[in-house]
Amino acid sequence: MSGSRFKRKGGGERERRPALAALRPLGRVAIWAVLALLLVRGGAAILSPGPGGEGTAASGGGTEGPGQAVEATAIGFARAWLEDPEPQALSAYLAEGAHLGRGRVPSGAAEVAQAEVIRSTNLGGGRWVLTVSCDLRDARVLYLAVPIVRPQAGEAAVIGAPSIV
Repeated sequence: MSGSRFKRKGGGERERRPALAALRPLGRVAIWAVLALLLVRGGAAILSPGPGGEGTAASGGGTEGPGQAVEATAIGFARAWLEDPEPQALSAYLAEGAHLGRGRVPSGAAEVAQAEVIRSTNLGGGRWVLTVSCDLRDARVLYLAVPIVRPQAGEAAVIGAPSIV
């Protein structure tokens, strides 16, 4: 056995080989167990809702989102504000008694290609701030924080000017 990795020196080194062979399956089982754990945890992380950050319907102070009607109002107002910030053009979205000064849109054409609500924060008392992501036709993206009020049985309405965030 001159080609063997272990040389005989009184038989001491030759005896380690069976011990290593017995540990090899244990190491393989440990590696497969770690891989299975990572697979399960990764799948659970993908399927579970996030910690209330961006992309969720409800974040901030509440557990439920404001609803589709409120989101539609915020999106419609954001589109209208970017296209024509004159108070007359925005009056259909405003709550009773709300007043907007003459707005200024960002420089350049502000044609909205797509808009969606990406975050909502419940301020209590039927008031919400919805962040609307507006993808413009010139490849810019603007984020507008739109303040909304929704009375108990009433429709949603904008209560102030949006902020660019």
